[in-house]
Amino acid sequence: MISFPKEYVGLSSQIRKYWSDYGGVLVLVRSPFAHISLIIAMSSYRVWMDQKWVDIPLSLLPNLLGFSLGAYALIFSLTNERLLAALHTPTSDGSPTHLGAINATFFHFILMQTIAIIYALANKSTLIIDAVILLPFSCEFKKTTTNVLSSAAGLFGYFLTVYAIVLLIGAAIAVYRMTTLSASAARKAQGQAKSLSPNRD
Repeated sequence: MISFPKEYVGLSSQIRKYWSDYGGVLVLVRSPFAHISLIIAMSSYRVWMDQKWVDIPLSLLPNLLGFSLGAYALIFSLTNERLLAALHTPTSDGSPTHLGAINATFFHFILMQTIAIIYALANKSTLIIDAVILLPFSCEFKKTTTNVLSSAAGLFGYFLTVYAIVLLIGAAIAVYRMTTLSASAARKAQGQAKSLSPNRD
């Protein structure tokens, strides 16, 4: 039986936990953000049919990724015990806690930016095109195949780029949920403090 290093096992476990908290494939397929991104990408065919589309994610996403990581760290560093307790309250239907869902939302946002950058870098490689050229087929077939592969890769890459940017809305909604829960937890704590305070009448 194949034994994987513990680092790979730990990484796999964390990815599975994130994917479970996020909701899995069904949530991704039903996501309005994914639908909006796909519509924008498909309607921007003049952009991704040109191989220069890779310059867009490579110029935009690294800065966005740095901002996202900083915001993610800052938001959770400012949470207090009361808010963490409210976020970690088990749900009645067995779904992930608010803390798990918000964490998964931010991680998904950052992960998609990273994947989009890596994908754009990979598309600067000419390995696939060189492999097609080596095939024992006519020049016309090779040219058509190369164009089809380049266009398909461009569409998917541009979709990833747009999706990574549109997910900003999801991250903003997650922050809004945190502030709402924080206010609710503060009101609850204030009510408990009043009920425990001695009557001075």
